[in-house]
Amino acid sequence: MQVMRTRTDRASVGIGALAPVFALPRDFVQRVGSGKYDALYSGTVQVRGLNIGFLRVGDFEYLDSTTLQKELRYMEQNTDGLVLDVTRNPAEYGCTAEALVRYFAPNGLRSASPSLRVTWEYISGLEYDLELAKSEGDDDDAIAEIQQQLEAIRAAYVKSRGMTVPLPICETSTSLPPAVDRTGEQVTYSKPVMVLVDDRTASAAELFASVMQDSNRASIYGYRTSGGAGAVDSYYAGMYSETGASLAIAILLRQNKITSAEYPAMPYIENIGVRPDKTADYMTADNLVGKGATFVSNFLSAMADYINSKK
Repeated sequence: MQVMRTRTDRASVGIGALAPVFALPRDFVQRVGSGKYDALYSGTVQVRGLNIGFLRVGDFEYLDSTTLQKELRYMEQNTDGLVLDVTRNPAEYGCTAEALVRYFAPNGLRSASPSLRVTWEYISGLEYDLELAKSEGDDDDAIAEIQQQLEAIRAAYVKSRGMTVPLPICETSTSLPPAVDRTGEQVTYSKPVMVLVDDRTASAAELFASVMQDSNRASIYGYRTSGGAGAVDSYYAGMYSETGASLAIAILLRQNKITSAEYPAMPYIENIGVRPDKTADYMTADNLVGKGATFVSNFLSAMADYINSKK
């Protein structure tokens, strides 16, 4: 249930890229993101007398916690607010997305929960995992996590629709404590946050944006996300075929129901997507010709307004 990634989109520019697809202002001061092995992109820019931080996370395959902690400590001390860019983020792991959320949760918060469609193969696999964990002397938390899932899927298997109750993505709880460093010291960003999204923000990146929105921890800016959140698995599409099928095996449930013009009020990200608090489409002729100058100017202005509204 932790694997949350869309298929590779080769027709779009900037999918999973380190740097943003748009050009930042000339006075933007870049901090990280130019090195060969950098996994994050960050910097600061002055807007209407405010120092605004910028941090891009291109995917959720790997989170460079050492660099992230260093940058967030700097941003906490030297910025008035932070723009967090997850546009064109195809995601990867739900646990990585939850790990990032914790850095913006000084008081902790609650994550979303997947509901899994159960098969007998999944039950057998978990039963094997449980026996293996016990025989190998795994820690109590790991065993408790497997037991929690096994009980839930056994109960769901006998029901007509075969869907489990909402389950934690990682460990045994949806409650996410604040992030800490290796010494146990809390490392969180407490100031206003704006999350940039677009229609290529997908899966675990949608999990991240939805949790930040549902917890009132951030303002969401941009375009409706992909609507593909959930755990994905791949299968052969026939005994004698070389093709495969990638299917969602779990549906992610948000804390709150989402109301939209196209769908009934539902707590889903699937199909509905994460709806921005302020809509702005990057995919316009003006932005494509001008390297996103209008889009960047507008979100920085909106961020300045958002910071001032929180004072």
